[in-house]
Amino acid sequence: MSAVAYPPGMIRSAHLVVAALLLAAPAFAQGEIREEQLVGEWCAGPGGAAFQELSLSEQGGVRRFESWLHQRPDESGSWELAGRVLTLRGPNETLTYEVRTVARDRLVLRAQDATTEVYLRGGCPDDALPADEGAATAGDATVLLGEWRGRSLCTDRERAPACKDEEVIYLFTRAAGSAQEPRGRVHLKADKIVAGEIVPMGEMDFDWSAGERAWISEVETARFHGRWRISASGDRLSGTLVELPSGAQLRAVQAERVGP
Repeated sequence: MSAVAYPPGMIRSAHLVVAALLLAAPAFAQGEIREEQLVGEWCAGPGGAAFQELSLSEQGGVRRFESWLHQRPDESGSWELAGRVLTLRGPNETLTYEVRTVARDRLVLRAQDATTEVYLRGGCPDDALPADEGAATAGDATVLLGEWRGRSLCTDRERAPACKDEEVIYLFTRAAGSAQEPRGRVHLKADKIVAGEIVPMGEMDFDWSAGERAWISEVETARFHGRWRISASGDRLSGTLVELPSGAQLRAVQAERVGP
């Protein structure tokens, strides 16, 4: 049987049709994430996560997320999935993640700051996380409360030529009205030591940001607009001060806890 010869133009057309069909194929072949894979109860796994316990539900087209800290209700709101992008919308902020992998018992998310969060299916038993690690990753205020001493160093003297390195004393307490809330607002009284004397610098309140996994306070005066970011784990505290809206970092803080 002799081969059939097709005109070159017909061959090129056939190739284009095949390519179009491949592009139109469902994304499942490349690992599309489906909503039903995410629905359920999740517990923060190794390395920490924004939420200690996280629940994603869908009923009648309504998608809701809820979270808990030490078995107490924490943040809640709605959620949606677009491709591999998972969005959690709460009353105070919106968190956006890339779903890296999802299996029957494991969910790996990549946050906007490029950190990775791992969740395990099934909710959290009472001893799911060690006390210090669980508090630090979930934003429990008790990790921050107390007295800290350390250094606040200038990081951009060109932008802030009057800046001076400081020896600082920070005292964190619960802000008024937040006594029973694990992630409730905290209050900072900041002092510095000059020539051996304690000199008051000021006071401000900080709120927990699940997206940044840190405590945030925005400062605005007639001459300056900035944003403090504080995080603590165990007996170590770190922080930064950035100028707004430029985002230039002006200070970096390292401190250690004083006493128990």
